Amino acid sequence: MPDISNLTGTNNLYLMGLKVTRGTASDMPEHFSHAVAITFAAAPDPEAALRKAVGEVTLEGYVFQEVEEGRAIQIPVENWGPYVESSWPELTDQLPSPDQITDIVAKGQVFFGGFLGYASENAKHASN
Repeated sequence: MPDISNLTGTNNLYLMGLKVTRGTASDMPEHFSHAVAITFAAAPDPEAALRKAVGEVTLEGYVFQEVEEGRAIQIPVENWGPYVESSWPELTDQLPSPDQITDIVAKGQVFFGGFLGYASENAKHASN
């Protein structure tokens, strides 16, 4: 009988905010020069999660700037449902369900929780 004690394999789930600029991404509203991409990545460790997340946001057409707070935060898979309900109640219909998250983490996937756009003060001064 196979060992199912760790259904997510060797991966953990990490959350990070990636500061990005538009790049070739055309879906960023014109009045925003920057955004923080709320990113979830499944990987064995935080460094691997950051590499995967930066790669994915770049593939989406954004230019990666830096990691918000300089780190990735691990979210225990078994706490995903309560985490979403308490931290992102407005996104419960858009984020994976607790039933889906185990498979996502096992496959080592990356997904976005949303983009928080803003206009940079430097961008304002550069355009004046």
